[in-house]
Amino acid sequence: MSTATPAAGAPGEPAIVTRNLQRTFGRVRALAGIDMVVPRGAVYGFIGPNGAGKTTCLRILAGLLEPSGGEARVCGLDVTRQRDGLPGVIGYMPDFFGVYDDLTVTEYLDFYAACYGLRGPAARRRRDALLELVDLADKAGEMVNHLSRGMKQRLGLARALIHDPQVLLLDEPASGLDPAARIEFRELIRELAAMGKTLVVSSHILSELADFCTHVGILHRGRLLVSGTMAEVLAAVRRRSARVHLVVPPRDEPGAVAARARQALATLPAVTHVEIGAAATGAERGDAGGPPGGGEAGAASGPGAAGAEPGVGDAGWGRAAGEADAGGGPKAAGAGFGPGVLELIVDFAGGPVTLAHINARLVQAGLLVSHVAEVGGSLEEAFLYAVESLAGEDASPAAQVAAGKGGGRGGR
Repeated sequence: MSTATPAAGAPGEPAIVTRNLQRTFGRVRALAGIDMVVPRGAVYGFIGPNGAGKTTCLRILAGLLEPSGGEARVCGLDVTRQRDGLPGVIGYMPDFFGVYDDLTVTEYLDFYAACYGLRGPAARRRRDALLELVDLADKAGEMVNHLSRGMKQRLGLARALIHDPQVLLLDEPASGLDPAARIEFRELIRELAAMGKTLVVSSHILSELADFCTHVGILHRGRLLVSGTMAEVLAAVRRRSARVHLVVPPRDEPGAVAARARQALATLPAVTHVEIGAAATGAERGDAGGPPGGGEAGAASGPGAAGAEPGVGDAGWGRAAGEADAGGGPKAAGAGFGPGVLELIVDFAGGPVTLAHINARLVQAGLLVSHVAEVGGSLEEAFLYAVESLAGEDASPAAQVAAGKGGGRGGR
C-alpha cells in the first residue's frame, strides 16, 4: 500500500475550499454560506451539535448532494461541474452504512475495489494491507454481519481507503463505539495523517477531536462560526482566565485585599472581569461559616470555577469555590482553603497581557501572590463561547482568525 497519494490540482492548493456554500431543504437553511479552507495534510475537526449541517456539508464535498448556492472545490475539482472526478480523490465514510449479509470481509472489500476498477493481484495486495492497517486481518474470512459495531466501523474505513484517495471525509466515525474502540479509531486516524492523507472528521465528542486534530471548524445552525488551526481557534474564542491566590496578612481584611487587587488589575486594559473565588478567613462567611452575604467574596461562577487544582503547594487548598457539596449546594466561600488565602478569578483578553503582567501588577500594589495559573482553554469551552458570543453576530474578529490560512466564518 502506498504511503502517499499523488496530489491533484495546482501545487500548494488547499485540499478543500468552499466559498459561500449554501444548501436549503424547502424552508430549512441547512448551510447558510460557509467559507472554509482545509490545507493539504490537515486533520480538520468539524464540530457541531446534531442538526448543525455537518453531514450536509460532507455530502456536498463528496459529490452526493447539490449545493443550493456558492461553490466548493476538492483537490482542485469543482464538486458541481467536475463531479465525475471526485470518486477518485475522495474516500467518504458516512455515519451509518449498510453491509451485505452474504459477503465475507474480503469479498466485501473486493466488491468495492472492483467498483473502482481495481482487480487482480495488486487489488488483493492492497486489500490485505488495509485489513492489516485496520486490524481486521484475522477476520478476513468472517461474514460481515457477524462483526461488532467497532469492527464494522474499521471495515468502513478500509472500504473508504480501497482506492487510495487523497481526502477522507469521515462523518461521526466514533459514533456508537465503546471507549476502547474509540481509542483504536483515534490511533488509526493518526496513522492516516502520518501517511499524508487530508482528513475531515465530524463529531460532537469534542475531547476526542482535541487529541488529534490540527485544525478545527465550529459549525452552528448552518454557519461556520470560526475556523483555523487548533491553537488559533482556542486563542481566539476561548475564555482566558487566571486563578490567583493571594496571602491575606493577619491584620488585613480579605475584603480590603480584594478591593486593592481589583483596583490594581483595573489598570490593565485587557482584564475584563475580576471575581473573588474564595476567602479563607471567617470574616466574610458569617457567624455560622456559611456563604457570605452579598459582599465581596462569593462562589466563583467564571470559567475557572471548576477544575481547581486540589492540594496545591502546602497550603491545603481544596476544591474550587462553587463546587457542589454533599448537599448539592455551592461550597461556602473559602471552604477547603488554608488560613489567610484569597482566590481571584481574573478574565483577560490576552494579546500582549500575560500571567506575568497580572502577577507583576499585583506585586506592585503590595499584595502577596502565592500562586498564578491560567485555567480554561478546552475545545468544549471554545465551542460554547463561540456559540454564545458569535452565533448572533454578523461579524467578529475571532471568526476571521485564520483568514487565508484555515478559513473563516461564512456570511449570510
